[in-house]
Amino acid sequence: MAITADKLRKRKNLLLMSTDMATVVTAVTVYVGGLVNYVGAGGRVRAAAATAGHMFAGEVIAWENTSGSALAAITGNTGGTVKVLLGYGHQALVTLATSIRTNSKIGKVVYASDNDIVTGTAAGTAAVRIQVGSLESRVGATEGYVSLRRLGATTTS
Repeated sequence: MAITADKLRKRKNLLLMSTDMATVVTAVTVYVGGLVNYVGAGGRVRAAAATAGHMFAGEVIAWENTSGSALAAITGNTGGTVKVLLGYGHQALVTLATSIRTNSKIGKVVYASDNDIVTGTAAGTAAVRIQVGSLESRVGATEGYVSLRRLGATTTS
């Protein structure tokens, strides 16, 4: 289930983390710890989902608002003053969809299901599979470490 509040996510291999700033899509709310996608050519981000035309951007690490107004949530505006710091390249502990909760999926590419869950090819048709990275290890019954990577356009694996 998608996260609807900030989430303190466990991370590994932080020396491999790259960071980038991006503007949040107007009227869309994202959360610290949430996975986000780039939307179209504009370079803005929104919560990750299996949606055609999107590309994985990273994990929201922090945010800033340069409008001078107080914000109750990380919600984008038309002025583009709400920005997030994105992390990628490291490993993050994420929730695994039931279809990939087996050791045979370790090392395989995983896809965005929502801003917290990754899945296998069950994410839909090849046109809407947003590659998030690869499953590196499983932790308990429902979670695993994923190497968060920007793999470009959607493809099948």
